[in-house]
Amino acid sequence: MKSKLLAAAAAVVILASPAAAQNASNPMDPQVVMQQLSQVTQARDFVSYAAMSDMFEIQSGDLAKDEADGTMAKRLARRLVRDHTKASSDLMALAKKEKVDVQPPAQLDERHQQLLDALNNANDEPGMTTSSTSAADNTTAGSTSGNSGAPSGNTSASNSADTGATEDNGAIGNNSMANFDQLFARQQVQAHEEGIALFKSYSQNGDNPQLKQFATKGLPILQRHLKMAQNLVRAQNKMNKQSSETQQ
Repeated sequence: MKSKLLAAAAAVVILASPAAAQNASNPMDPQVVMQQLSQVTQARDFVSYAAMSDMFEIQSGDLAKDEADGTMAKRLARRLVRDHTKASSDLMALAKKEKVDVQPPAQLDERHQQLLDALNNANDEPGMTTSSTSAADNTTAGSTSGNSGAPSGNTSASNSADTGATEDNGAIGNNSMANFDQLFARQQVQAHEEGIALFKSYSQNGDNPQLKQFATKGLPILQRHLKMAQNLVRAQNKMNKQSSETQQ
């Protein structure tokens, strides 16, 4: 039981990019991961990392559509599946057109599989308290970081409504300490901060003009996903605080 809880907590900080496996000193350190992703300039690396991230987002979104308790988490899951399925298809078609020698991943790498396994096991464990969460709480506590600020002029009124900012109990879930929804939200904050770092790096310094354009167009989508995940974490934290105060 204890080992499962530790695995679930560790899964929050596992990076959403295969670049993690290349760091032998501390492959799970989010700062190391962010540094690696913010230096990607080669087309082959960009396509490989983005394709693996897409596969994870699609599979975790599919899982969350069924397993999440609250409507906010389910809404995020549906958006992830829709957007990353399209992004994956468009990316691989463009890579083929540009003759980038990269094959779509056949399965998740070990690190992403650990993330997915943690989600699968989350509802089997006692509720996670806010004290057991990752640095994602620090990101959502105030304004977003420089890598994750939502772009101006790219989000319409309908997109703003779809970020799921509502905080009623039904939107968060019947159990404010629901393991799955909390772990899912924090994984998505981490994953999309890293994805934004990757896409920003390549959009600014990439070696293929067409893929640079793809990265530029993809950034607002990732930023909207991040906004939804951050709103979900904030709502969960607020509900957890209210629940704790009530119990006192």
